[in-house]
Amino acid sequence: MELFDQLRGLIGLAVLVALAWGFSEDRRSHPGWRWMLGALALQGLLAVLIVRVPVVWQAVGLANSAVSAIEQATLKGSSYMFGYLGGAPLPFSLAEGAQPPLIIAF
Repeated sequence: MELFDQLRGLIGLAVLVALAWGFSEDRRSHPGWRWMLGALALQGLLAVLIVRVPVVWQAVGLANSAVSAIEQATLKGSSYMFGYLGGAPLPFSLAEGAQPPLIIAF
């Protein structure tokens, strides 16, 4: 299954490159296939570097923690400012019998 996931990613990359080439207006003035293959190789190298080198993986994890902390702070601030519209708990609750008809109606 893991091989299929990797092949699916490579097929997706090829499809995206083909779509970009297909939607291009002036194909002759753009960089050639050599540039595109070099850029894709560089992207693959960066992916391997991020996933396989522990120090880089830890740096990505640290950045992820920082972004998650900012997200939580934003949620708390928007909850304070906008109440339940900003993510705070609802100040009311629907009766159990009223929820299914409302879900079906809307």
